[in-house]
Amino acid sequence: MKSLLTAILLAGILSPVCASAQYQFPAGAKKKGAVIVVQGGEVFTFGKIPSGPEVKHQFIVTNTGDEPLVIKDVLNNCSYATSEWTREPIMPGKKGVIIEYLNTTAWGGTFNNYLYVCSNAANNNSALGYFLSVAGDIDRKDDY
Repeated sequence: MKSLLTAILLAGILSPVCASAQYQFPAGAKKKGAVIVVQGGEVFTFGKIPSGPEVKHQFIVTNTGDEPLVIKDVLNNCSYATSEWTREPIMPGKKGVIIEYLNTTAWGGTFNNYLYVCSNAANNNSALGYFLSVAGDIDRKDDY
């Protein structure tokens, strides 16, 4: 619950930053906008993973809309996570990636990390924007 509240607060504070990711089209052009479709779903579960190695998950995103998809930023609710993403506009019908890296050395136990995708997507999956999630359980060897 704390993670969800952190993600919502972070999204609310940074929403103006994301608004500037809008792609400009000529006036009068009829369009539905950029549309994100995530291959394999918006939630990924690692399951039980050992403490120590960095783990990552790659979300494959397809733009099924009729405008370029511009991902301006990907924000995390966890200080042990970093993200990379396709920086250039993802043209209609093309694919891009969002990669989430998690450092598992400094913590253990169950986690649910939310990623807030700042983009010009017309199909946000929440009132605050587009969210992805990675979850799992880190098995700390020094807890025994």
